[in-house]
Formats: sequence, structure tokens, C-alpha cells
Amino acid sequence: MAINFRELRDAPTEKLIALHDESAPSIQVGVNYYLEEIHRRDNDKLAQEMAAMTRQMLRLTLAMFAFAAISTAAVLITLFR
Repeated sequence: MAINFRELRDAPTEKLIALHDESAPSIQVGVNYYLEEIHRRDNDKLAQEMAAMTRQMLRLTLAMFAFAAISTAAVLITLFR
């Protein structure tokens, strides 16, 4: 028996895993079950790569800001000497 939608959304992940493991032995799966898991893993990998690239872009942006600030300060110093 399945739980209703609200209970499904509110259930902690550990409970969902337990429910899955409880019902898994009596369920026969098709090829899509495995394809969906492969797709989920691919999406997780892409999400991790995107997060890493975002962090790298932040570091590069901060470095560019620092160099621009140093360059601006150098120009202002030479102008007002």
C-alpha cells in the first residue's frame, strides 16, 4: 500500500529508503528502473561539476576584482603624484 502524496513529501529520506527496501523483494522491475538510476547518477555528477565550476568562477571573479582594484589604485597614484 502506498502512502499519500503529503506523507510522501513530508517523509524523511531514511523512511523512504526503509519503505523501498521493505517492498523491493516483492517487486519485479523493468529496464527503466535501471535506466532511471543511471540518469539520476549522471544528473548528480553534472550538478557536482556545475557546483565546482561555479566555485571556480567565483574565485576567478574575485581575483579579477582584486587585480582591477590594484590597477585602478596604481593609475590613481601615478596621476596624483
